[in-house]
Amino acid sequence: MRIDIGRARVRRQLLSSAAAGTGPYWELLAAAAGDQGAASAVAATLTRDSIGLAFDGLGITPDISALRVDALAARDPDLVRKLAGRWPKPTESFILTAGDAGDFWLAVWVAAIRFLNTTEIDRLKDEHAPLSFGVESERMCVRTSLVRTFDTVFDMTKFIIDNDLDYNQSRRLDRARICSDQKADERVISEMVFGSTAGAAHRLHRLRAFLHRTGYLSPKAIEVLQEIFDEAVRSEQRLPRNFAVLTNVMAFANPSSGFWASVGEYLCRRSGTGVVGLREVLPIAFLVAGENWSVP
Repeated sequence: MRIDIGRARVRRQLLSSAAAGTGPYWELLAAAAGDQGAASAVAATLTRDSIGLAFDGLGITPDISALRVDALAARDPDLVRKLAGRWPKPTESFILTAGDAGDFWLAVWVAAIRFLNTTEIDRLKDEHAPLSFGVESERMCVRTSLVRTFDTVFDMTKFIIDNDLDYNQSRRLDRARICSDQKADERVISEMVFGSTAGAAHRLHRLRAFLHRTGYLSPKAIEVLQEIFDEAVRSEQRLPRNFAVLTNVMAFANPSSGFWASVGEYLCRRSGTGVVGLREVLPIAFLVAGENWSVP
């Protein structure tokens, strides 16, 4: 197995920083980075009894409960599967009914589905009871495809641009097959991200289609992505929307040690700006911490 020294160093930095922090977000970071005590505390909030207590339990908020699923999955996806196996099915009426407990259950189920295997996901459906919109939407992202086959990667990128696919629609291309080994060049990547309008916001969500296809990116295309990444981490502004997708694609494209150094520097700088900054970088921290974790 390839060991990325740069990534391992950043993971150690995360663990050290998390040990000095307090609050739920720091606990999430510590759990993802490998602290056993933090991982056990996070797992305790995701039991059937704890989630059922909603705001009266350890959950704090549905959003934080969903982040706890990701933190545990970054460390051990099998533990998430084990916990989810003890949860009530998302077709249960008390989950589908609006209310505090239902909100918590929906949040954790949506977060957990992508870590289940195909058999476990298919068992969630019940012909006599519907899934909630959020859970069904997530199930479709993981299990169904918008298109079965593209002749080339250029056909895929044209389909994305022409149809202005949103993030979840881009996810539903994961199962599509590309027949040719031809690689996307820098021109195609620039058009995907920037479009043809000067000053337009980055459309980084479109890169989601390359998350598990980095082999279809040419060296010049990766250089363009590196430039976008470098510009964002140097800025004092908030990260562009879906920046974690770009970071994840770069991580899967076998980046240089300098890439991980930049990630570590940015995480350190933003996590020190308070709760907002820490919450913003959590997906990137989970990516650093978890060998098998990726953005949805």
